[in-house]
Amino acid sequence: MSFLKSSNQSFRHTLTRIFFEIWVCVGMVGLMSILVETTNAQEPTAMDWIWQLEDAQGEVNIVHFSPSGKFLAAAGADHQIRLIDAATGEIRKIFFEANEIKALAFSPNGLTLTSAGVDGKIRMWRVADKSLIRTMEGHAGEVQALDYSPDGRWLVSASTDETVRFWDAFTGDFVRMLDGHIEGAGSVRISSTGKRIATGSGDSAIRLWGFPDGKYQGILIEEIVAVKALDFSPDGTLLASGGGDSKVKIWDILEMQELREIWGHRERVRSVHFSPDGLALVSAGNDGTLRVWRVSDGQLIRLMEPGLDQILSARYSPDGTRIAFSSSSGVVGLIPNPFLSREEIEMAMSQPITERKVASVSYTRGSGAEKSDSVEGESPGASKVKEKIRDWAEETEAPIPDFVIENYVYVALGIGIFIFLVLLLILKRRKS
Repeated sequence: MSFLKSSNQSFRHTLTRIFFEIWVCVGMVGLMSILVETTNAQEPTAMDWIWQLEDAQGEVNIVHFSPSGKFLAAAGADHQIRLIDAATGEIRKIFFEANEIKALAFSPNGLTLTSAGVDGKIRMWRVADKSLIRTMEGHAGEVQALDYSPDGRWLVSASTDETVRFWDAFTGDFVRMLDGHIEGAGSVRISSTGKRIATGSGDSAIRLWGFPDGKYQGILIEEIVAVKALDFSPDGTLLASGGGDSKVKIWDILEMQELREIWGHRERVRSVHFSPDGLALVSAGNDGTLRVWRVSDGQLIRLMEPGLDQILSARYSPDGTRIAFSSSSGVVGLIPNPFLSREEIEMAMSQPITERKVASVSYTRGSGAEKSDSVEGESPGASKVKEKIRDWAEETEAPIPDFVIENYVYVALGIGIFIFLVLLLILKRRKS
């Protein structure tokens, strides 16, 4: 009997120790998650709207600036493309499509606006008089992304039919097809150098191709999530991606490897776009937030919450002074670059369009940054950019963001079980 009693006690002690170790591990995992995620935590910045338009019915899937920055095109579920005066928010023209619009692209000269959507057709519109220039057919699924080559000679389209197609932008003729993806292609971008194209799809892969020859160059694996957003840095050396795992990634294209993984969004990332100087990246997602990241170190430098459901698209203006975005609730908004004052933006906007230059900005989190001859944290290819504008951002104490709260459950469980086991051991010792 004493042997059995001893065995039972030994078993109970072993079982207690196992439970203790398990719950300590659970608590540590939760604590580490909090430490990692709060690294990029920041208090949301108050939105300073330039204008807000609520004219659309249903989701506005895409916004796109004209090359001059004078106009903003917005389109979505209500089959309409609105050409908006970027300075006032006034709707200047409306193009009527036959289906929900998923993609927009201005030609580099700004004379043509191209749209595509769920019917798989690509339509080119003359901006001056809203006339339909041509319709291009060939895709067997909806077209989700469009992009022009820097010289305006070529147009590329990505579709749910798992293909990316090249088109002659002058004639509308089909040129070639890229068919390496095994699921629908949801994103496509041509580098500013015009020598490379990146495509992303539901097969969790980002594929790189030569341009315009279409020669396959390699693959970047985005783990197990669909790639919904891509953008090249202005110098073409970096590629930003976003997808269903709520992460933003920056890739070194020359080395064909991941350079940085950025956490912050709680839900799917729908859009990524580099600032014109290449120093910052704006991302938007289903969590209803806009986030500005410093490219050099992946640091969150501004968090903005417009108070909308999902942010589906976000883009910098060509001069970098403003950020446009659209939402699932039908709202299109324009806000100033949060690192420029209103006076600085108004001064830049007062310049003739042909004389406007990309604004140089100091992307620092601290307040009271002094003017200097160098930019803190310059990204590759941006070494010539110099800081000319003060950083007026106020340093705020970062609260615990909502996306961290669930991790406290694990910490609480770990601590609770630990206290319970300690009390249990004390009671057992008293009885003995």
